[in-house]
This record gives sequence, structure tokens and C-alpha cells, in this order.
Amino acid sequence: MPRPAPTNDLERAIEVLNTWDTFDSEPEQIDGPEIFVRFLRWIGHPELADGATGRDVERFRTLRDRLRAAFEADSEADAVAALNRILAEHPTVSELTQVEGSWRFQQRASQPKDVAAALAPECSIALLAAIRDGGWSRLGICSAAPCTCVYVDQSRNRSRRYCSDQCNDRMSQAAHRRRGLRS
Repeated sequence: MPRPAPTNDLERAIEVLNTWDTFDSEPEQIDGPEIFVRFLRWIGHPELADGATGRDVERFRTLRDRLRAAFEADSEADAVAALNRILAEHPTVSELTQVEGSWRFQQRASQPKDVAAALAPECSIALLAAIRDGGWSRLGICSAAPCTCVYVDQSRNRSRRYCSDQCNDRMSQAAHRRRGLRS
């Protein structure tokens, strides 16, 4: 069953970050322009998909790596600084737009040069807002090795450890098997 498409900027940022998935035999999920075009449409950016090139794929991968620095940082200040550097390189224009019947502020690059430049403000601002609203400790990397996908813990008790139900189930089954062997 395919995953549902992301519905907000934070979900899109997580999907961008998780296009590198060490759990798969081939971690790179965006392996060319054709896949990239489908991905852009799936995350809700069909306007960016038209004319996407191999060069756009490379710039996207660079952006993804830079965004991941927020999850791998040594401190909240380092995470914020990494995301702010991305924003400084991609000035934004904020607009109030109607999306699916509700009004929301939408940031877009003031002069996007490529797909990555258009995605950079959206993803950076979404991650910065997650840090502002819940704290940097809410940004996590999956505990189900070899998976290294990222997530933002939005649980009340800050207990999330896995990027998806699949990783959670996989680790629960492994723990159950270990307990069975000890009996």
C-alpha cells in the first residue's frame, strides 16, 4: 500500500530528507530526473516538476544533505544555525494563500534558480518551526538500524523512536523473537 502524500510543509521536508534510505539496498531513492519528477508531483509541487534535469537532482541531493545537518547537529543552536544558513542563501517572499479552504502563509524563494532553491525555504522554515514549537529534541533519527530515516516526534510524551510503523513493527518482532529464544 503506497504512503499517503504529504499534506504540509513539515511532512514534505521529512519526505525530502528520507529520499536517502539506508534500509534499502540502494539508499538513493532519487536516482534520476524521471523519479525526481514523480517525487516532486507526489509531494505537491507539480510546478517544479516540469523541466527538472539531472543537475536539479544533484542540487536536490546537496540540499537534502544540508537539511539533515539539523538532525545530526551537536546542539539545538547548531541545528538552527545550519538551517538559518540555508535560508540566508535562499531569500524568501511570504504570501498569504488559500490552500484547501484555509488560509496559510506560504514562503517561496524570491528568485529560485532551480528546484532545490525553490524547496530550500519551505523545508528550512518547516524544520525551524518544528524546533521553535517543540524543541530540537523532537527531531530524531530512526532507532531501527540499519534505517537512518528522520522524523519529528509529535507525541505527547516524546516517546517516538522510529521513522515509521514498518520500522516500529520490525523492531517489535525482533524483540519478541529474542524473548522467545531466552524462554
